[in-house]
Amino acid sequence: MYTPVQRYLHWLVVALVLIQFATQEPMHAAMVLIDQGTQLSFSGFLVTTLHTLVGASILLLVCYRLVLRRRRPVKPGGSSSGPWLRACALGLHRILYGLLLWMAFSGAAHYYLGWQVAARWHWLGKWVLVSALLVHVTAALWHHFVRKDAVLRQMLRKAPPPDTIGD
Repeated sequence: MYTPVQRYLHWLVVALVLIQFATQEPMHAAMVLIDQGTQLSFSGFLVTTLHTLVGASILLLVCYRLVLRRRRPVKPGGSSSGPWLRACALGLHRILYGLLLWMAFSGAAHYYLGWQVAARWHWLGKWVLVSALLVHVTAALWHHFVRKDAVLRQMLRKAPPPDTIGD
């Protein structure tokens, strides 16, 4: 079962990732100007500041979430899932954590170090992250509507006791 802090951090990271997606096009436009040596407008400065601060926040929160998962492991895929589903859930979670870290590091490498190859990694990582997030959301909905177990409910609020799961 996830703790209230783990649930809060999950949804906070979701909100921050949504901010990153909302600011990605203006950030790209600002980076083109920076790469050309053009001075940014005030709005360009705000976008780059917001995008980098949110990216750094995601990095720190993901690291903290990994520490919490290490201290208080949660059985992936729900307690009623078989070994194959648990392995898939664990693998997907590891991919998501890795991609979030990848996005933070590749974005920082491009923005702060000027590594153009990192911009390509960042762009590619965005699409891999979107794909993994779609699988994650689809799996959560499948657990909720098809399996009718508590996997999604445990992330939304405290899940019911195991004897009422599936009722």
